[in-house]
Amino acid sequence: MRNKRYRLPVGYLKKVEYLEKFSLKELELYQAYLKSVIEFGKAVVGSIIAAIIAIFVANYDKTIYPVLSDIIRVYISKKEITDTGLKIMLMRINFSVIIVISILLAIYISRLMNAYRENSIVEYVINSKQKDMEIMKYGNRIRHRKREKRG
Repeated sequence: MRNKRYRLPVGYLKKVEYLEKFSLKELELYQAYLKSVIEFGKAVVGSIIAAIIAIFVANYDKTIYPVLSDIIRVYISKKEITDTGLKIMLMRINFSVIIVISILLAIYISRLMNAYRENSIVEYVINSKQKDMEIMKYGNRIRHRKREKRG
């Protein structure tokens, strides 16, 4: 598999050389870990996107009021805010929440992309190690057959 290395990007070569030091079992465990990271990342990104959609689509009268009813009652009693003022306040809160959620989304998407990239490198190394092992087994069989013919 060494002759196919020229096809890899330069950044991958160092990672491949580093990962080749580990055994096949260790690489398979690492790949299982990466797959769990990817699945968790997909779930987190999906829930964050669902939260953003829910905030944009939410009807303030039916969705946000019941959820924040206690906070709203206390705030109204202290500040004596009208209904439109309360909606403006909630919109400001929601837009700041959207900013925080979008930052989290960017972080998890970058982690997810890194996990996909790392998984592809680990898969490449595992495949090359498995092919090398098959070649070694096949080569040993040929040597063994030659010895039997001589003897």
